[in-house]
Amino acid sequence: MYKRFLLLCFLLWATMTAVFPQSDSLFANWNMRLDAINLSNIDRLPIYRFTLSEVRNEAKQFANEEHTLSQTDKEDLSDLMWKINYMSNILEQKLARIDSLFFAKASEFEQDGNEQEAVFYYKRSLDFNPAYCLSIEKLSAIYAKKHQNAQHIELLHFLSFDNEQKNCPPQLFDPAFDTLLTQASGLIERRNYYDAQKVLDTVKLFLQYIPQEKYLQNCAALLETAQNGIYSSYYDIISKAIKGGNLQIANEYISRLSLDIEKNNQKADQNPFYIKAVQDLKTACQRFFR
Repeated sequence: MYKRFLLLCFLLWATMTAVFPQSDSLFANWNMRLDAINLSNIDRLPIYRFTLSEVRNEAKQFANEEHTLSQTDKEDLSDLMWKINYMSNILEQKLARIDSLFFAKASEFEQDGNEQEAVFYYKRSLDFNPAYCLSIEKLSAIYAKKHQNAQHIELLHFLSFDNEQKNCPPQLFDPAFDTLLTQASGLIERRNYYDAQKVLDTVKLFLQYIPQEKYLQNCAALLETAQNGIYSSYYDIISKAIKGGNLQIANEYISRLSLDIEKNNQKADQNPFYIKAVQDLKTACQRFFR
C-alpha cells in the first residue's frame, strides 16, 4: 500500500513537471528576454525590433497550440502580450525619429570635445536617414575645420540624395563654406596653389548641390587666382630653363602646363601663360639655330 502510494505520487509529480514547467519556462524565458531590453540604448534599437517580433510570434504560436491553457497561463500570456505591445509602441516612436536621436547623441560628444565619437554618431544618423541635413552640416563643419577634404567629398553622396528631397536650407552650410574659403585664401597667400585648388574644387562640388551666389562668386575668383598662381609657377620654371639654355626642360614643362590647363577645362592655346611660354621658347630656338 505504501509503495503504491509513493508510485502514485511520483507519477503525479512527473505529469505535473512534464506539463506545467513547459509553460512556466516559456514565460520565464520570454520575460527574461524582454526585461533584458534597454529601450534607452539607441545603438541596439534595430535589433530589439526583431527580438520583440520573435517573442510575439512564439507567444501566439504557444496560444494557438495549447487548447487547454490554465487560467494562470491565460493571465500570464495576456500580461506578456501587453508588455510586448507597450514596448513595440515605444520602439516604433523611437525608430521614427532615430536620426534625430543619433544626432543628439553626436552633439553631446561634440560638446564634450570628443569629435571622433561625434562623427561616428552623425554618420549613424545618416545611415538611417541620408537626407538628415543637420548631420550633413555638422560633418561638413568638422571636416572643414580639420582640413579633411577627402571626407568632405564623401558627403556629396548624402547631398545628392537630399537634393531630391529639397530639405537642406543653404544657410546651414555658411560656416563650412566660410571655413573652406578662408583656408583657400590662406593657402594662396602662402603660394600653396595646388592645395588651395583642392580645397576650392571641394567647395565647387558642394555648390552644385547647395548653390549660393555669394560663395559661387568667391569660389570662382579664388579658383582663378589659384590656377593662375600654378600657371605662373610653371612659367617661372620655363623662363629659368630657357635662360639657362635648357630648352628640352622648358619644352617638357610647357607640355605639363598644357595638361594642367586642359585639366581645368580650359584651352591651352587661349591661356596667356602658355602663349607667352611657347613664344619665348620659339624665340630661344631661333637664336640657338642661327
